[in-house]
Amino acid sequence: VDGVDLKLDLARPGKGKGPYPALVFIHGGGWRSGGRWNNTSYIREAAGRGYVAVTVDYRLTSVSDGPKAKYPFPAQIHDVKCAVRWLRANAEKYNVDPARIGAYGYSAGGHLALLLGLTDSSDGLEGNCGNLNFSSKVQAVVSRSGSTDLLGLFETEYADRSAVMRLVGGSPEEMPEEYRIASPVRVQDIGNTFPNGRVTLWRCPHAMEGEKYYGFERRIYYQSTKGTTKF
Repeated sequence: VDGVDLKLDLARPGKGKGPYPALVFIHGGGWRSGGRWNNTSYIREAAGRGYVAVTVDYRLTSVSDGPKAKYPFPAQIHDVKCAVRWLRANAEKYNVDPARIGAYGYSAGGHLALLLGLTDSSDGLEGNCGNLNFSSKVQAVVSRSGSTDLLGLFETEYADRSAVMRLVGGSPEEMPEEYRIASPVRVQDIGNTFPNGRVTLWRCPHAMEGEKYYGFERRIYYQSTKGTTKF
């Protein structure tokens, strides 16, 4: 994409008939570093537990175009959505159940995993890298330390504001709409996104204590309706 050679690594179960549920692993690194190799051990373990697992690359903000990033947001979500569509397009080849695809990410990857779960084609974040006749939606998300509200990060002195500004392309005052679109809790109303299912948020007690220590404001969004979905 744009001259960047994006790849993914795939691991799958050695036994069983399938089709198998799939997991997409997204690396962290402040949107500016890291690579798919960071999750190699995770996809191997997931394959041993009965999942087809992939770890994906996405364009990083470390590449410059003058004083700004050459690939600001939404390039990153375009790339991970492209990977999900590729997985669905090749579901038969790799024995994947296209109705059961989940995403896991940590830090910057957690932020992108949340956007995968909370947006669809109507949000204009699909990009054009291929397989656009397939959905980029995922049915489950695990976000470990992923940013939910990029504007909210500016309310604490401990956040890496420079990484966020490089991702978005400017300050919140300069680009308020871009910050809204890049923030999982602002880009979509959760009640509308999951009208027929259940969103369960589990938070580690140690993480909550850390948030209190650093003065973070915890914002929990919870939507529950009748019925549950088994992944």
